[in-house]
Amino acid sequence: MVGAAFVGHAGRQSVVVPNLRFLHHARTRRGGRGGNPGLQARAGRRTRGCRARHRGARVRVRPGNRGLDRHRACRITGSGYRAANPGAQSGGYAGHVRPADGRVRTRDRSRVAEGQAGAGGHDGAHSAGDGGPADLLPRPDRSHRRSRAAEHGPRPAAAASIRLLLAQAEPIELISASRVRACGEAIRQGFPWRALADTPTPVDRHDSLADELGARSAWIKRDDISGAKYGGNKLRKLEFLLADALEGGYRGVLTYGAVGSNHVLSTAHAARGLGLECCGIVRPQPPTPYVEETLRCHLLLGTRLIAAADREATARERERLLAEEGAWYEVPLGGSSVLGCLGYVCGALELAGQVKAGECPAPDLIYLPCGSSGSTLGLDLGLALAGLSTRIVAARVVSDNMMSMSRIRSLAGQLRQLLDGICPLPEDEPLSRVEFRTEFLGSGYALPTDEALAAIEFMKRETNTHLEYTYSGKGAAAMLSDGRNGRHKDRNLLFWNTYNSRPAPAGLPTLNREALPEVIRASLPPT
Repeated sequence: MVGAAFVGHAGRQSVVVPNLRFLHHARTRRGGRGGNPGLQARAGRRTRGCRARHRGARVRVRPGNRGLDRHRACRITGSGYRAANPGAQSGGYAGHVRPADGRVRTRDRSRVAEGQAGAGGHDGAHSAGDGGPADLLPRPDRSHRRSRAAEHGPRPAAAASIRLLLAQAEPIELISASRVRACGEAIRQGFPWRALADTPTPVDRHDSLADELGARSAWIKRDDISGAKYGGNKLRKLEFLLADALEGGYRGVLTYGAVGSNHVLSTAHAARGLGLECCGIVRPQPPTPYVEETLRCHLLLGTRLIAAADREATARERERLLAEEGAWYEVPLGGSSVLGCLGYVCGALELAGQVKAGECPAPDLIYLPCGSSGSTLGLDLGLALAGLSTRIVAARVVSDNMMSMSRIRSLAGQLRQLLDGICPLPEDEPLSRVEFRTEFLGSGYALPTDEALAAIEFMKRETNTHLEYTYSGKGAAAMLSDGRNGRHKDRNLLFWNTYNSRPAPAGLPTLNREALPEVIRASLPPT
């Protein structure tokens, strides 16, 4: 069994978690041995005699050794754990864990098959949407570690393909399904991309939902089953972001979120399948039922979680980790960078292809939750490129001081700049088709509202769709409210389900609450 590393920002000792198997982390200090040899192989480098990306490291790899050992050392750092476990001994440097018997266990160098294929692992039904509270991550200097793709744009050959496919803006009636699909494929070829999601996801018709809402028709876009073992909206973004990390030769990915963040868990699942380590800096959140299951999944996946009580602590840990040369690729909050937004540009083109193929009518309104806004912004641009006049109703699930409209507009502008010159950008202003709705947020992030709870029950009864109240329930609440107000008459509706509906497997490891840093423990619901 693999253990997660729960790290408290105040402490630094490494200790043992009982009943978990401990194996060796590669050294992360500069000049030491380490890195991820499998990354160099996957990035097209020679597999014999290659150098690790970070300074001073040299690694020899057997030909064909494309897997990173999935076994992780389990470290919990924080003043509370040693008091609860006096027999635990601290390790040496960050790569060793010294169990109570005094023996140092080192990395098992065997290749583990589950680290080879796709976004491996498992997941329970955790909240999903556009991201968690954006104040978890301080507003950093983004020039520190830029994405190659975001900085230099698409590859020239693919850029030419996109220009050819979208040479003229045409009405949707004149754009063929194959052409729309080819446009999405050209974008995927133009930027780093690695398949993680099972796409296209289905669009399901629900006549009873349409009757209840007074609509012509009602449909659900099933991104909740976007992955065979783990679904939700994050995989589309991570297909671009993690591919960029692999091309850059990074050892792992660093991301941010609340303690129960679906984004952090989704990143951990996908990173594990691609041979990347995952580190998440997490902040407190209101106690919710899914937090404990999320942490238990992290234990099984071997995620390294660093607890940060506030923005300043987050900034300190971020600076420390990014100082490790070539170690960590930064995945932004919710995966909502300009590169991550391309996932939902392709998602919108995918939907347009389904419209042209006759699988569903062109929706008049799309409803979804909106946190860090990457899914919403990608849909906005992708629908415009496809010639659809669909409007987007985005229910905000974080407050403006966590993700301000000025930051959202800035990201929308950056997304258009990324594609400027390779396809005819829409003449309308960015976000002109988007309605940002704040009245369904309630008291704050991850706090339930009566409207969201009613929408969850309604969707379960009418469509057998399971939602939650942090993200998707608030998006559904906006749709139900508009239906009661008569907005849906003679309109085709589509609810974009961003929630992961894949069930958690049996046998998740037990969570030792007393061993956790206080920041994490405070986010758990009472037993």
